[in-house]
Amino acid sequence: MKRTTIFIAILLFTIAAQGQKFAYVDTEYILSNIPSYKAAQDDLERQASEWQQEVETRYQEIDRM
Repeated sequence: MKRTTIFIAILLFTIAAQGQKFAYVDTEYILSNIPSYKAAQDDLERQASEWQQEVETRYQEIDRM
């Protein structure tokens, strides 16, 4: 009984493993070829650098106090 249960479990796992397929999608390549994504990324980087400048300016003001 125990042997049959183990055999059935192994059989089920083998069947399930054969049914699985894996694929690799290079999302970085896909997104780099979309012009609107590039524009949005550039805008985000510009805005982040502006905010970083603002934070540094405020830290300098705090240090002066």
